[in-house]
Amino acid sequence: MIETMTMPLSSLDSVVCTQTLDKLSEDLGPDYTSRFVVQFCSMWPTRLKRLEEALRSCNSDAGEDAALSLKSGASMVGARELAELAEWLHGAFRDKLVDVQRKLIAMIREVGLRSIQVLSTMKIG
Repeated sequence: MIETMTMPLSSLDSVVCTQTLDKLSEDLGPDYTSRFVVQFCSMWPTRLKRLEEALRSCNSDAGEDAALSLKSGASMVGARELAELAEWLHGAFRDKLVDVQRKLIAMIREVGLRSIQVLSTMKIG
């Protein structure tokens, strides 16, 4: 985990797995999938704010909840790197590793922004 966490963000190959979105679109239809992606993107600032507030207030329960929510949503839209970082952050909140939380939130901020930029320009269906 530590080696991957310190990997430069520019070396991440793919921000969004289009196959995940294609599968979601096949299962639920392109209209629903488009709405889900728009909703995920619009919730990004709130999700990030919840993580940052949990870190500031040393509220591990809120941090775990916010990280799990981000992981679930990111997984569904195919933002694999973001989902993986959120999973690691969940563990860091659980284990009360404040320095790791701080580093992961910084990475999540950058990867999340890139993910939102890609998702907001994708055509579904």
